[in-house]
Amino acid sequence: MPAELTPSRTRPRSGQWVLVETRPESASCGKRFGFTLDQLPDQVRRAVGDYAWTCYTARTVSARSVATHCRNARYFADYLKSSGVDDLRDLTPQLMDGFRSYLASAISYREGRPLGYRSQYSIFKDIRSIVCWLQVNRPESIAQTALYEGCEFLGINQTRDIDYLSDDVVAQVNTALPNEKNEILRNAILILESTGMRASELENLRVDCVSKHPVNGHMIEWFDLKNGVQRKPIPASPQCVAAVSRIAELTEEARREMPEKDRGFLMVFKDPHRSYACKRIRSHLMRAWLKKFAERHEIREQDGSIASLTVHSFRRTLATDMVSKGVDLVVVKEVMGHAFASTTKGYYAKVKDPAMAKAFSELRPVGARQTDALTADERAWLAENGDTKALLSDGYCAKPFSDGEVCSRLMQSGRCLTCARFVTTPEFLDAHRERLAGIRADMEAGAAYGEHYRQHLQATADLLEALIRQLEAM
Repeated sequence: MPAELTPSRTRPRSGQWVLVETRPESASCGKRFGFTLDQLPDQVRRAVGDYAWTCYTARTVSARSVATHCRNARYFADYLKSSGVDDLRDLTPQLMDGFRSYLASAISYREGRPLGYRSQYSIFKDIRSIVCWLQVNRPESIAQTALYEGCEFLGINQTRDIDYLSDDVVAQVNTALPNEKNEILRNAILILESTGMRASELENLRVDCVSKHPVNGHMIEWFDLKNGVQRKPIPASPQCVAAVSRIAELTEEARREMPEKDRGFLMVFKDPHRSYACKRIRSHLMRAWLKKFAERHEIREQDGSIASLTVHSFRRTLATDMVSKGVDLVVVKEVMGHAFASTTKGYYAKVKDPAMAKAFSELRPVGARQTDALTADERAWLAENGDTKALLSDGYCAKPFSDGEVCSRLMQSGRCLTCARFVTTPEFLDAHRERLAGIRADMEAGAAYGEHYRQHLQATADLLEALIRQLEAM
C-alpha cells in the first residue's frame, strides 16, 4: 500500500484552495485539486468553506469530490442572488425545488454552453450534500425545515438509466462468460455478481482482499471509497474467491512493472493499444469492456435491444435478487454498504418476479384502504380477527391473504414495516412514535450487546423516522 499522506492542518485563509488527496486507497492519492471560493457571497463562502475543510480533514469525502462540490456551489450562489435570497436561513422547499429549473437554463461556466442533464443532476446532488451537511453540523447557519422532500430532480426524467438485470439477461451473461476471451473481464463479472461492489470499489480492489475465515470458507473486504471507510469483511463465495485468484495470476507480471504505489491493486493490465504499457483498469475502461461484451455476445433485452451492462447494474441485480428472495432489508443494507436503510429501500428494494411486481404496483399510496377484492370467506375472517391480525397496531395490511392463506408476516410482530403491502395513515402516528421511542430505549439499554445489535435496531429506527415525517406532512 502506498505511503499515507497527512492532510494539511491549516485551513486556507484566502479564497484560493488547493487540496491534496491523502487517502492511500484512492486512485488519486497525491494529486492536487484546486478551486476558488472568491465568487461566493460571504455567508455562503464561510458555510461552503466549513463543509470543505471538515470533510477533507476527516477524509469522509475525497479531495476531488470536495473540489467539485465547491466549484458547483457557484451555481447555487448565483441562483440565490437571482432569487433575492442573501441568507441561508431563508431557504424553503420551494426555493430548493426551483433550483432544478434554474439549472435547466443555466450556462456552464467552463464550457459556455447549456448544462447537460447529467451535469444538472450532479450539481443538484452536490448542493444537496452541502445543504444536508450544514443542517446537521452548522444548524445555526441554515434553515432547519425539511428542504428536500424526496428526489425532486428525478422528476425531469422518470426512468432511471441504471436498473437491475432481468433473469434472462443474467442467464445470457453467464452463458457467454466461458466464451469471453478477455479473462480479466470474465472474472471481474463473477466478482460483481457475487459482491455487488461499486465501480470505484472494483477499480481499487487489492490483491490481498480475500482472506481465510478462521472457521470455514473465505471472506472478502474492500475500501468503500464513496464513504471513506473500510468495509467489514463479508463471506466470499468459492466462485468469487476463484475469480480474484485468477485475476491476480493474470496481472502478476503487469503489477511488477507498475509504479510502487500501484502494485497492490488487483485490476491492472497491459494495454495493447499503448505498446503494452501497464495501466490501472479504471471505471471508464470497465464500462467500455462491458458494452463491447454485450455487443460481442449479443446479450439482448426482451425487446431485442442490446442489454445495457454496467458495474452498477450488477449491484442493483444482487440487491434485487436478495429482496425478491425475502432477505431481511437490514442484511441487504449491510451487503450494499449503505449508511441508512432508507437508501436501500428507496433505490434497491425492488421485486423481480413479474407476479410480485404486479402486486406491488397495484398497492395504494399511504392512507388508502382497499378490501373489496377479498372473498366472502376472507371478509368473514377479517370481521372476526381484524382487531388482532389484519388491523395492525400501526396500520393495515393491504393484502392479508394469498391463495386463501393468511400472510405469514402478518402473524409476526414487527415484520410488516418493510413490506410493500403495509399501509398506514396519520391516525397511527402515536403508535409509530411510541415504537420509535421503544427502539431508542432498547438501543441504549442494549449497548453492551455491541455494534451489530445497535445497527440492527438503527435500521428500523431510520425507517420509522422517515415514515413519521411523511405522515406528519399529510
